[in-house]
Amino acid sequence: MTLKITKKEQILQREKRVLACARRMISENGLIGFKMPDLAKESEISIGALYRHFESREDLVTAVAQYALHTRHTKLLLVNELFDSPIDRLIAIPLLDFLFNVAHREAFQTETCCMNASFVALASDKRRLSFRAQGDRVASLIENTITAVNSTGVSVSCAEGIWSLISGTSLIWFSQARTVELEEALNFFSPHFIGFLRGYLPNLNVTIEDIIKIEQILLDRADDWRWSLNGDSYDED
Repeated sequence: MTLKITKKEQILQREKRVLACARRMISENGLIGFKMPDLAKESEISIGALYRHFESREDLVTAVAQYALHTRHTKLLLVNELFDSPIDRLIAIPLLDFLFNVAHREAFQTETCCMNASFVALASDKRRLSFRAQGDRVASLIENTITAVNSTGVSVSCAEGIWSLISGTSLIWFSQARTVELEEALNFFSPHFIGFLRGYLPNLNVTIEDIIKIEQILLDRADDWRWSLNGDSYDED
């Protein structure tokens, strides 16, 4: 017996297919030259149908960014599985978040673009609010990790500094046309990260050997946190 899918399910399937196609295009060619007519052609739907799903280019890009933030959050939760120590988790999250940017350039590009209030204001209310909600989940993850570290008697407060470190080093990485080789990316990021830890969190007493061990665990589990360009299953809240 063939099960019929509802119209709502058909719409969701089409949107997922369009978003996966948009991700591939942005990953390959960047965001500057990304155009809706090209996306319609690649997605094999009419431009009219595309605009029925997404009100504007900004709406579409915000949807990709929202999708990326959702996936980033689920992948960052892997640190809770891999590391028992709150301090190890606090070290692992920035390392994994930077690696996620390196492996998924389109995620970083669209998320950064949507941090611009004037850009995201042109998206639909639904996309804009959902993007912000997903961002809050990512922020809460590191805040909860910091709270767990503080509960061990080590006082830290560095959430904004960590995000600035990750964003800044990611921008430099991509501006220099770096490869997506993960080991090379860590060799680039680690000195900046070690300097950040020594300057802002000296009481953590984290050694270079500790960081190398965490890096290797993340590299060994790369298949678990990489995001396929075909997209993962995702249902909007």
